[in-house]
Amino acid sequence: EKDYREGDLKLRNLEYKLKKKEVDARIKIENEKFEFEKRIKEHFEQKLKELELRVKELEINYKHSESNDKVHKAYTLYMLDALS
Repeated sequence: EKDYREGDLKLRNLEYKLKKKEVDARIKIENEKFEFEKRIKEHFEQKLKELELRVKELEINYKHSESNDKVHKAYTLYMLDALS
């Protein structure tokens, strides 16, 4: 019976160690998944910020270009009026 108890204790100890390794592996996987998702999110947030800045630049350039067109048209009309 002593051998049986020792064998049972060893078996329980091995089962505990196996469960602990399973739990540790799950925790490690979840941590890696979290870190990966965090890096992906940061990457796309950075890309979004870059795109938003580019859109602002394009809007400013468009307004500047539109303003230049108006000045050019006004100047052309002024010159045509002056010539006539």
